[in-house]
Amino acid sequence: MNAKEYNVLELFSGIGGMHLALKELGINYKIVAAMEINDMANRIYRHNFPSTNLMQKNIEGITVKQIQKLDPNMILMSPPCQPFTRAGLKQDVEDKRCMPLLHLLKLLPELTSVQYILLENVVGFEKSEARDQLVETLRSAGFKVQEYHLCPSQFNIPNKRPRYYLLAKRPGEAADFLQTGLQSQFPVDVLKDGDLLSQVHKKVLEKTEDAGKCFKIKEILEENPTSNNYLTFKHLKFFMEFDLVGKESRLSGCFTKSYKRYFLGTGSIFLEKFDGLSEIDTSQPDYHTTLTDKLAPRFFTTREILRLMCFPEWYKMPSEVTEKQAAAVLGNSINVHVVALLIGLLIN
Repeated sequence: MNAKEYNVLELFSGIGGMHLALKELGINYKIVAAMEINDMANRIYRHNFPSTNLMQKNIEGITVKQIQKLDPNMILMSPPCQPFTRAGLKQDVEDKRCMPLLHLLKLLPELTSVQYILLENVVGFEKSEARDQLVETLRSAGFKVQEYHLCPSQFNIPNKRPRYYLLAKRPGEAADFLQTGLQSQFPVDVLKDGDLLSQVHKKVLEKTEDAGKCFKIKEILEENPTSNNYLTFKHLKFFMEFDLVGKESRLSGCFTKSYKRYFLGTGSIFLEKFDGLSEIDTSQPDYHTTLTDKLAPRFFTTREILRLMCFPEWYKMPSEVTEKQAAAVLGNSINVHVVALLIGLLIN
């Protein structure tokens, strides 16, 4: 896609979603370092990228000299989102989990080798003081900035995961951004034949018979899901309030780190016999007893969630990681394909 070599510093690297996005895009890159404080995330990252320079490090402790020694020309990052969520009380820059990002802003003016930056966070970040400080710092350092609200469902992927993205680049490094202000549409038609990014998007389109729609949930299903993913009577008290989907559905809910621990608002429940839903009479006091037989409700498996978030098939969780632990780290991760397209937009 681009002959230039990209030396990438992957901050708040999690389980390696940004690394996977670079790989999907197919550019000439090297991860000069990945940094993450979470032990579980690092175990999973190391399992899949054993040769990467992975540092279990509090980013608040990093110095300008340490970054300069790595000599990155691109930074990819997904800082903690809790300071900007309702569950996290929206404490913004007063939240200690925001401190690593604010520390980076102090270093940024001296990081003259960095030409490209991509940041991902939750919708709502754009209203924060942290965002205002970030944009002001970037512009003062000579970067051009573009912001987006995008969701995987805009790219034919049947999953709700709306996110805030910020792209920043120094003038002359690539074509200028075409828009200003917060955008809710991708500025390039990824369905257009021949466009570079449309080539990256082809494998998503291969799953759908209609390029204007998301592909169906049946495309990501495992044939023999493990029995511990199936729901039992004790889980079904608020069954009709769950986000219920079947094989023919074209959308699933956003999977959060609480999926498989809580039910409401944490992600979709899959019904293997979705057509039987119309046969359930919720007016009967014992209707729960017929649910498991008629509908076979279950959680999505780890592999199915990985597929919805566009992780490749070769990507694996270590054998000791449980389904709940996998759900937790995936709830904090990114949609690989969306970020791949955004990196392509940033550099192309």
